[in-house]
Parts: sequence; structure tokens; C-alpha cells
Amino acid sequence: MAPNIPEISQILDLVDGIIVVVDAEQRVSYINRKGCELLEYEKGDILGKNWFDKFLPEKIRTDIKSVFSKLMDGEIELTEFLTMSY
Repeated sequence: MAPNIPEISQILDLVDGIIVVVDAEQRVSYINRKGCELLEYEKGDILGKNWFDKFLPEKIRTDIKSVFSKLMDGEIELTEFLTMSY
């Protein structure tokens, strides 16, 4: 049985932390309710925007974009859970 996307979205909105999906072009394709709340933006103002350029602090932006590009190109594998605090 295929997952019910609206139902999954409702469940992810219950999470007390940011859940964001970033596509290969670095654009936000999904963000949960808590993510919108913490960023203080409406969902429509986040979706489609470049996650790295718009929402990450400038001091870590270049490093995080580099890791993301390497992951997307298959140069490195995601082997650990990344928790960011700044």
C-alpha cells in the first residue's frame, strides 16, 4: 500500500523539531509546522527557496553547502545523524 502523503505530513507536523526536505537544487520542498514556527515564516514563504542561502547562518553556509553537494554527487555517504545548533 502506498503512503498517504497528507497523512504523513500531519504526523510530521507533530514533531517538536524542524523536519525539512531539500531537493537536489537546494530548494525546500517540504517543511513541517515546527520548522515554520522556529524560522518565523509561513510555509509558502519557505517552500521553493534555497535552504542554504535563505535559512542557514552565513558563518556555516559554505561548509554545509559543500557537504550537501558531495552527498548529492555520491562523493561521500551519510553515516551519522547530524544535529546542528548555532
